Amino acid sequence: MITLTPIAAQHIRASAEKGDIEDLMLRLAARIAEDGSIEYAMGFDDRGAQDIVVTCEGIDLLIYENQRELLEGATLDFVETPTPSFVFRNPNAPHNNCGGGTCGGGKGGCSSSSGSSCA
Repeated sequence: MITLTPIAAQHIRASAEKGDIEDLMLRLAARIAEDGSIEYAMGFDDRGAQDIVVTCEGIDLLIYENQRELLEGATLDFVETPTPSFVFRNPNAPHNNCGGGTCGGGKGGCSSSSGSSCA
């Protein structure tokens, strides 16, 4: 369903430990923006009744059931650019932006990443 790169998993674990929130799961959210692109959000949260739980790289990810199709085949990566950030790469994104985007919704590159795909 989704791929989480090892570097992204490392940064997620570090964030959870730093925030003392090891008991919460990481929620990945996606929606179609007005311009047709996909916007992403992520944060630590409790599991809800409409959530799917996916374990990838040892991390429990929460995904809203109604957003499953938007995230199908996506990759969450962490890039060490001048502004280090998490980046989504998503084959479901419209046009040629490849679904790249930081969690703030900015556009990212279309490079491939290695990681384990989790369903």
